[in-house]
Amino acid sequence: MSLLLSALGSYVIGWPWFGSSKSIPKPTLGPASGVNNDATEVVVVENTSESTLYALIIGINDYPNLKPLGGAVADADQMADFLMNDLLVPPDHITNLRNETASRKGILDAFQALLHDPRINKDDPILIYYAGHGGATKAPPEWKDKCGTNDIQVIFPFDYEQEVAGSKVNCIPDKTIATWLNDLSQAKGDNITVIFDSCHSASANRSDAPTRRESRSAGVTFDIPWDIDEALFTSTILSAEDSRRTSPPLCTHQASHIHFAACGSEELAWEEEGRGAFTSALLKTIRAYGVDKLTYQNLMVSLPILPKQSPHCYGAKKRRILFNSRVPSRHVAFIPAKFEDDTLTLQAGAASGVTFNSVWELHKIPTLESPSIGRFCAGTPSVSTTVLSPEKPNQNALNLASGTRVFAMQVQCGTGNELKVWFSPEAGRLLFPSSAMDAPAEVIGSSEHEVGYVAHPYRDTADIAVELAPDSSFTKPEVIFHLCNSEAEKYGAATLRYRKPARREEVEPILFAAAKWNWHLQRTNEGSKAKDIVSMEMMKVAHRTGRGIRDRKYLEEPYEDLASSGVVDFAVKRTDLYGVRLTNDSSVPLYVRMFYFDTTDFAIFDMYGHSVANGRADAELPAHGQLMIGDDREGGEPLPFSLDTGEKLNLGFMKVFWSTDPLQLDNLEQEDVFDQPPSKSDSRKFVKMKAREIKDWGTVMLALVQRAP
Repeated sequence: MSLLLSALGSYVIGWPWFGSSKSIPKPTLGPASGVNNDATEVVVVENTSESTLYALIIGINDYPNLKPLGGAVADADQMADFLMNDLLVPPDHITNLRNETASRKGILDAFQALLHDPRINKDDPILIYYAGHGGATKAPPEWKDKCGTNDIQVIFPFDYEQEVAGSKVNCIPDKTIATWLNDLSQAKGDNITVIFDSCHSASANRSDAPTRRESRSAGVTFDIPWDIDEALFTSTILSAEDSRRTSPPLCTHQASHIHFAACGSEELAWEEEGRGAFTSALLKTIRAYGVDKLTYQNLMVSLPILPKQSPHCYGAKKRRILFNSRVPSRHVAFIPAKFEDDTLTLQAGAASGVTFNSVWELHKIPTLESPSIGRFCAGTPSVSTTVLSPEKPNQNALNLASGTRVFAMQVQCGTGNELKVWFSPEAGRLLFPSSAMDAPAEVIGSSEHEVGYVAHPYRDTADIAVELAPDSSFTKPEVIFHLCNSEAEKYGAATLRYRKPARREEVEPILFAAAKWNWHLQRTNEGSKAKDIVSMEMMKVAHRTGRGIRDRKYLEEPYEDLASSGVVDFAVKRTDLYGVRLTNDSSVPLYVRMFYFDTTDFAIFDMYGHSVANGRADAELPAHGQLMIGDDREGGEPLPFSLDTGEKLNLGFMKVFWSTDPLQLDNLEQEDVFDQPPSKSDSRKFVKMKAREIKDWGTVMLALVQRAP
């Protein structure tokens, strides 16, 4: 595997906080307030051993020097109550800070106590919750130069602006929180959940705020030193160059933790009737659906729509079960569908790969355990939405009220996108011994997998060729796979080095993975009126200086673009680190996702865009602006490459999907199929999107030819 992605990898371990457990029935629970759902049968897990979840819960109402809040302490109390009474977390596992105990020193001391708590083992779940004022400010020139960012996001401790030892108490900036989370992740593992019910908008008070509603936002009133708090953490005894490369906690790509934010970067977090709108919705939804079933991303899309704020979930590990490092064996992303004016509309379209006549299964709850309420077919998709109709003409009506949200998962792809497979006569007879022909002519697997395959009569126009290995034995015949791709042929990377026994059950998982891989690699928007508005460059940005996680030195800008006519041909060195720069020539901000397609094993790696929102999502690529993926800030970690021992050349494709609407292609990623046992399970995809007035989408791609030095 050529691209080193250990920082982004998900792994499976046991349930770390439930201990020995059993399922017990509970009475039927009526729909939680704000949750679009009929009565739900809730199954909870009874803890019969001590929980291993640890938490820091902070709530501040009574700021001496800022506008007081009414519901932050109540929210923090409710979160602590949820942990103790619903999850049975022992009280001594929870550090509670309220009002005056949530001073700057108190918060930083609590950070350090978690970091050094000997009871917390590697990969134990850790929750950090904050309800209070947040804010943002433009970085002064020295901060920009030393820390490499234009904006600073902050939370405000209780004693902000108070005089202590002759100087004012400062806020707690994102750099401090990020550094501490990096240290905590290295010491205790990445099973960390961060929830901020505050906002980070520079506009502290809006004149149109409705009565009875208050925003959790305040203004930064004095400068924040660029080296603030550096002496407090193990990884902050760094050079200025290292300091400017500490990733902020609210970036969309971090792998150290999952972060829930109450609103978007330009929005406010509201409280109403003595409670924070976000925390109330979050706890009600978790209690209604079950903490042991929801993934982070499915929890986010299942929240009720909140007026004037759009909660976000950031992080590379958002497919995990809540408070758990376990990833579900079936990778399913649910997409909201809205029933209005007798029309059911899926909140995803062509930009996310929705195809005409694909089949979608509807659920009232975004979990696999919930019963299906019907199957529907997709009409012709627009950029970001698709109308769904009953799969069968006589299908019973849903009987949903107008405005109701349900959740859809794809169970069948539309036809016309199948992988064209040429089977040599010898391979065909072994794989399909009962067929009258060498291989069946019908489409195979389209009803069980995202994309199926079809036997193709001509090798020259196929997508992939399956042939009997020339040196395989008569008693144990094997097949080889040949990628019919012009770039792969050109660079001698077309024949895969992996083989499979010549049995259909061994070969078909490879073909289904190849079908998905090929479909997403090739698909683009042929009808786009603005195909060239996004350009893509790749450059070397840093080199390693040692084997530690922060042992690297960044090169001086400007960086040299390594791409030529869509190809980057370079010698792979362990010390070299790379970035990808995207430029938007349009007048509208764009949403982007970047994936790496590996030709050696049909793996697809999710490289950038690890956020999901409920409502209006933040765009990543500004209008007439740039985004550097791999800058170790908003663009995430720089990209390392390697070749396997003895490997002389590797070919991969780095592809960017862009759209005027949000892209959350969370089910596009897939693992090395040659390492997976044969299985009948499928992978399904597609995502939530939101309408904008200007609609378009497209792709841009680089071929990466990686050579041995």
